[in-house]
Amino acid sequence: MLKLIITKFWPILIPVTIYILWHIFIFKRVKDKDEAKRKLAYYYLTVGGLCATIISILLIFYTESGQQGRYDYVPAKTINGKIIPAKIK
Repeated sequence: MLKLIITKFWPILIPVTIYILWHIFIFKRVKDKDEAKRKLAYYYLTVGGLCATIISILLIFYTESGQQGRYDYVPAKTINGKIIPAKIK
């Protein structure tokens, strides 16, 4: 699971974190409070969408049963010069 987070989600989390920090910095500099409230709605939508995405991904990972049965792959082999094909047991 840690490998999945590092390889798949880390590249997504870096820009999102930078964007959120930039947004916070901009809101501290805004003089007009009404304008800040309007822009703050986009911040909440962004954070809400990110949370919904993370929850959806976690639900998919934990509810998928993966392999429905237990199957073993037996590779092809050569016995006395004859090729025995691969099979799934």
